[in-house]
Amino acid sequence: AIPSDEMYLYCFYADNKKNEITQLYPNSFAPLPRRAAQESLSLPSPEMPFEIEAGDPGTDLFICYGTANNISSELTNKLGSEALESMSNTSLMAIEKTIKDLSVDKMVKKQININVK
Repeated sequence: AIPSDEMYLYCFYADNKKNEITQLYPNSFAPLPRRAAQESLSLPSPEMPFEIEAGDPGTDLFICYGTANNISSELTNKLGSEALESMSNTSLMAIEKTIKDLSVDKMVKKQININVK
C-alpha cells in the first residue's frame, strides 16, 4: 500500500473459505499506523516476522483503509480482537462501517483480490 497523502493505515486479510478476517497492520511488530505520503508498506516485511499462507481454492482479499486520524485503540476495542488474530465474528462490511464511524474525515480504501487455485 502506498498512500497518496499522509494518513493512518489499517490493513486486513480476508480468507473467504474459512470466513476469517485478520488485521495485518498495524500490529505488535509495527504498532504505529501513520504513513507519510508515498511511503510504501509491505506485508509482511523484514520487521514483521509473520507469514501469510493462502488457504483453500477461492478468492481471498487484502484490503487497506486510510483515515486522517489515528483510530487504533478505538478500532481494537470495537473489533474485540488484536492484530494478527483471526476474527470470525465480523465481516469486512462491519469493519468498514466501524472505520468510517471512527474517522473524522474521509476514509479511503484499496483492495487486492487474490485467486487461490
